[in-house]
Amino acid sequence: MSRKKLGQIVLVLAFLLAGLKGELEGVEVTGTRFETIGQGRAEARAGWGDFLRSLWNREVDDQAAQGRGIDYSDVKWRRQARMTGIHLRMLNGPEGELVGDFYSSEAEQIWRETAGITLPLNNRWELAAFASLGQFSLRQESGDAGLESLRLRLGVNPSRKLRPWFALNPYRGTRDSKAMGLGMEAGVQNTWRLLWLSGRVFAWEPWVDGYQTLVEDGRRHGVELMSTLPISRRLSLTGSASHTWLETGPRARSGRAKVGRQYGWSARFDYIALKRDGANMGEGFREANLWGEDTVPTELGFYGQVSGQRYYRAPGFTTFDMEPRVLDERLGLRASVAVSPHIGVSGDAYVGRDPKRRIAWRDLYGYRFDLNLVVDEHLRFWGGWGYENASSALAAGGGGASRLTFGLDYNF
Repeated sequence: MSRKKLGQIVLVLAFLLAGLKGELEGVEVTGTRFETIGQGRAEARAGWGDFLRSLWNREVDDQAAQGRGIDYSDVKWRRQARMTGIHLRMLNGPEGELVGDFYSSEAEQIWRETAGITLPLNNRWELAAFASLGQFSLRQESGDAGLESLRLRLGVNPSRKLRPWFALNPYRGTRDSKAMGLGMEAGVQNTWRLLWLSGRVFAWEPWVDGYQTLVEDGRRHGVELMSTLPISRRLSLTGSASHTWLETGPRARSGRAKVGRQYGWSARFDYIALKRDGANMGEGFREANLWGEDTVPTELGFYGQVSGQRYYRAPGFTTFDMEPRVLDERLGLRASVAVSPHIGVSGDAYVGRDPKRRIAWRDLYGYRFDLNLVVDEHLRFWGGWGYENASSALAAGGGGASRLTFGLDYNF
């Protein structure tokens, strides 16, 4: 790891820890500018000047409230009423999002743009629809290949208990790749609240792990399962497992053939060391899949993660090779700060190793920084940038890669 990269990681962590220390010693970030939905709409009409002046407005704490003769129980009640109004709007009002995602490494270039919206059907059921355009490009000494794809996803959220979805993914190859097909996916998300179980099955999905998989019209079929088990308010465990069948399609240079199988698994623990209850921002806006609420808490935590993969080649297949085994081990630190009701920042940094690929601790690392900006009860902007070294878990190449994501959410 170079001194420049190490310095960037230290600078990001120092900034986050300094902000977190101030929040933990300071006051509760609840804000009084959006106590009710009606008041939020009125203040949204006040213009950008009031918004900029309100960025650092904060709620008074217990002592300040008592010193000014404020009944803190009334402040708490009004916050509870505001949160109830926000959650009612989430259940009964549509929300849209626009997302841009750009990934760049020495050999790979990926961009994807996504638009999504939720549409309430009745008091219990709502629809979530997404459309994504993507382009993948891979440049190596052996050639240049790419893939263009369109992904259409439709999901249903019946009373937040069972969340089935279905997706179609038409795609075609570019330059050296002659791949063309229609991928299909179906799954459920965050069912069985005790285990937060998610899973999907997929077929004819494009296989984009390397130049050879693109040129040979690689395809994937398989199943994935993921689960999160909350042990306590501070500790949670997450695990996943997958089984994938690999093949080359009819447009492959070497002809259609069975390539082999891949087995993957991962296990992770997250522990929150420091947390300020109630100090959140971003209430009323949803996460990327437009299911659950997406907030930025004030907390500091660490995590450990192990992920593995094993590839078994089919008898007689010699067209190209895959990395036979992967064992990715990571230790990381993450922090987030609700600076005000309008601003939230978060960051993540990790170091790791892969003994199967002979990647040492100093060569496997990464970090990321994210910013959330809530304009009013209707509009939120967000973005993040990250870097990781030796990030490739499926091919032997590795190398440094950066990723930029940004987007906006709008509550109608």
